[in-house]
Amino acid sequence: MTPAEQASWDLLEAARSGVQEIGPLFDEGADIGVEDSAGRTAIVIASQGGNQRTVAALIGAKADIDHITKTGGTALMWAAHNAHTAVMRDLLQAGAMVNHQNLNGATPLVFAAQNGHLEAAKLLLSFDASVNLVAKNGGTALMWAAHNGHASVVEMLMAAGGDVDHKDSSEVTSLLWASQCGHLKVCQALLSGGANVNLPAKNGDSALMWACHNGYPQVVVELLSHKADIKHVDGNSVPALIWAAQNGHWQVVDVLMSCGASCNHKDNNGDTALIRASHNGHCKVVEKLCDCRAEVNHPANDGFTSPIMAARNGHSEVLKVLLQHKADVKEETQAHATALMWASENGFEECTQMLIEAGSAVSHSNCNGATGLMCAACNGHTGIVDKLLKARAAVNAVTIKGGSALIGAALHGHQEVVLSLIGAKALVNQADNNGDTALIQAAHNGHHDVVSLMIPRGVDVNSAANDGVTPLIAAARNGHMQVVSTLLAFGADASHTDVESRTAQSWADHSGHTLVAAALHDAEGASLKDPKESSDKPSIEMLDDRKGTACVRGTCATVGNSRACSGPANGQQNQGYCVQQ
Repeated sequence: MTPAEQASWDLLEAARSGVQEIGPLFDEGADIGVEDSAGRTAIVIASQGGNQRTVAALIGAKADIDHITKTGGTALMWAAHNAHTAVMRDLLQAGAMVNHQNLNGATPLVFAAQNGHLEAAKLLLSFDASVNLVAKNGGTALMWAAHNGHASVVEMLMAAGGDVDHKDSSEVTSLLWASQCGHLKVCQALLSGGANVNLPAKNGDSALMWACHNGYPQVVVELLSHKADIKHVDGNSVPALIWAAQNGHWQVVDVLMSCGASCNHKDNNGDTALIRASHNGHCKVVEKLCDCRAEVNHPANDGFTSPIMAARNGHSEVLKVLLQHKADVKEETQAHATALMWASENGFEECTQMLIEAGSAVSHSNCNGATGLMCAACNGHTGIVDKLLKARAAVNAVTIKGGSALIGAALHGHQEVVLSLIGAKALVNQADNNGDTALIQAAHNGHHDVVSLMIPRGVDVNSAANDGVTPLIAAARNGHMQVVSTLLAFGADASHTDVESRTAQSWADHSGHTLVAAALHDAEGASLKDPKESSDKPSIEMLDDRKGTACVRGTCATVGNSRACSGPANGQQNQGYCVQQ
């Protein structure tokens, strides 16, 4: 590095640290216009740090006061951003560009306004800063001050001619920004300055809606006092009340209801304030709406009612309130699912018990033929299964594809549920429309504990599905060694062939399960002893051979619906038990 280059870099450091005596650096050949990696020169750096004397020395040395950095910034912008008013005055008096816009279109006044620097903004205005210059996003200095809650700056900019109803690129006004952020004093200033309280954004949202959405009751009161339209709706026909209810802002709901908001307004989806509040578990809001005679049993377009929403999401306190206000527990969605079915599928025991006690039909089936018991069984909710069985739910009901609660529980490996169902006289050898039994499904997915549980309880170890697949073949082709061993020990026929003329051994060979194939080779054609007479009877202890292979036997019979399914994970077939998918 040459002496002149070193002096130039020393100049930047001097500007950063506020060194006043920079003349000797110029004597050494320092370049007054040298830039750092961000494109900042010494005067920009000194202005950013508020080093007035250094700035004055640089101005005296004929530094370029309007040098533009890589982001389009200038010395005056940085001084305004950081409220260095003395530096700003020196730059302005030296003729700095007061209305220069950076790459985003922001001016020095915008920087001062957005950061609440009242004196800096006042100084810029005294040097003819344009109050209504628009940035690339359509924002102005007034909008930035309103967004960030700087009431004094807002008042000053309005007095200087700031356009109080200017809209940015999303057609949002200063009042909308202030309302969204809950800046009460700014809202008061804007409204006093003549802001249009009902100007909507591009998406139809109003200032009142944003204040309600975010829960600012004082702002809501202020807007309503200036005749905000309480009936205004957005593009989806959602009014302020629904937004407040959905987000649990009970104080805002109170204000709106006292001012005549309709508690039974329906949006484009058919949702009401009560449905939204029930869905999200806002009990206090639900209580207030019910007290104002909201329609408890109104169904949305997809059939979901407030009680169904509460049950589906496990909001027991909300459900309790709704039941006290005569909720109809027999209402169904378009897929014919009831509140009880949703509570059962999602594992909400308290809601399930409340609905049983309220008279829900425990054996009701949806459009797939699935019942609440099947939904609970598939998902392993033992407590709910026990409650439903105690309420005399039909244990052997089947879906439109023949699936039962026991088959579903066995498929997913829920041992305790299987035990409860068998104890309630579930048919252990019942097959679905494909001929699959609970044992075949358990064997297929490697649920050794379920297989071991079922075998001594009257299950047929050699039952064959329509395609000839037996529990042994199902286990063998998926490599479930422990299941294979247990089935063989209890009389499974290793020589049986499916419709493809394959035995369990040939399937194991084909699938690359060499150990399983070897075991089956030894067993094939052998005459196995009755395990009840054997001295080396295999242990029926719980073993961990759960590989979770997805069922691929095509027994799912679910029907689509607009609400997301919360059924079995891992992509497993569910026999059509899911409430909806």
